[in-house]
Amino acid sequence: MASPPSAYPREWRQGAGAFGRNFGDYAVSWTAAQGGKFVAASVLHEDPRYYPSQRKNWLQRGAHAIGFVIIDRSDSGHARLAVSNFAGAFSGAFVGNAYLPDPYANRSHALARSGLGLAGFASNNLVEEFRPEIRKVAHAFHLPWFGK
Repeated sequence: MASPPSAYPREWRQGAGAFGRNFGDYAVSWTAAQGGKFVAASVLHEDPRYYPSQRKNWLQRGAHAIGFVIIDRSDSGHARLAVSNFAGAFSGAFVGNAYLPDPYANRSHALARSGLGLAGFASNNLVEEFRPEIRKVAHAFHLPWFGK
């Protein structure tokens, strides 16, 4: 939000109104992504929760977290294609076509935003995977927002 694209019109780049538009874009995109993910998971009987790896090697754990964006579990616990993640990423990205300024309200930019949505799901999985280690480091530095 601090540095919107230079091709955005002036009202999307400067002032409180621009901040509101960019923040609103983020809020709407996130809500649409989570809503699309929930609806798809409900209809397809997917379990959208992240399950941490049981391995000790940090590379294997990282690969597991990133791979969980593509393969997740069904309600019965079996591995399957994570359709809900893709549905969430696409719904969060394509909703912007309704209100973003030209030239950002098109299919190619929406597909790029979908990739960023999937990367967001991957980064969330990585945080969940390494939460115990993150808490230890945060506790060592006395960071209050991670608790004990």
